[in-house]
Amino acid sequence: MLRRETIVVTVVLMLVMCPLNSVRAQSGLDLIDVDFIYIGAHPDDEILANATMARYVLDQGFRGTVITLTRGEGGSNATGPELGAALGLIRIEEMRRSLETIGIDNFYFTGQNDFYFSLFAEEAQEHWGDQFICDITRIVRLTRPEVIITMWPAPGTHGHHQMASRAATIVFNNANDPKFCPEQLSEEIVHPWQPLKLYYADFFPDEPGLVNIPTDDWSRAAHMRYYDLKTLAISNHRSQGLDVFLPPGVEHERFLLAKSITPIADPETHLLAGAVLPAGNSPPVSCSRSCQSTIK
Repeated sequence: MLRRETIVVTVVLMLVMCPLNSVRAQSGLDLIDVDFIYIGAHPDDEILANATMARYVLDQGFRGTVITLTRGEGGSNATGPELGAALGLIRIEEMRRSLETIGIDNFYFTGQNDFYFSLFAEEAQEHWGDQFICDITRIVRLTRPEVIITMWPAPGTHGHHQMASRAATIVFNNANDPKFCPEQLSEEIVHPWQPLKLYYADFFPDEPGLVNIPTDDWSRAAHMRYYDLKTLAISNHRSQGLDVFLPPGVEHERFLLAKSITPIADPETHLLAGAVLPAGNSPPVSCSRSCQSTIK
């Protein structure tokens, strides 16, 4: 039986901690507030930026999350006979474990169908309609990220990737407009939100104008290089064969700044600089001419 003194101490601690917790979490939004968000089409699309996300979350104390539009149920299965919706459930669990490896404990799924491989964003939009763009908008308005990271939107890549990126760009440009998806404001009491920076991630070659985030230095939190942490996270995507077939070692993850409405450093070395961290006095920018046509 517990001694009376122990019970008294426990009750006092509970009374002391309750007001502290209420101060930390002023509303439900505080539970899901993030500094950055990554938007992709399938489980494993986050591998373009997972070393950088690990750096920011595990070692620098920032908060991030990921949106995936599909469960990845349209692919093949490297670990068993399951296909379709059953495979999608497996891939969502794999994604959860992969993100936990880099410190991200929450992600969102908007429910689009992972139909056959396509090369055209327009075909994806025909299958998915437009409502999912409002679904992404809702998540951005609720999680309030200062920075959005997404995939390369131009033709020549997977059509689902293109459409995910174009949707992310539309949301960046319109989430602060009360006339965009207005029922969220009138019926759900969600407020507009303006992210400050938008980046495209891809396996870019080393070219001028890109933001290069190294992966060959050491994570003090994980006790390994960021590249090793990246491969460990990727290896959780077993149904896609990524536990045995890993991408070649890279010294950097590369990002193209597509749009900023805040001053940035020149050159940029941190995706959150100017948005969450101080930056230089450079003027707000839009992306270079090479990607102008992709963000309209």
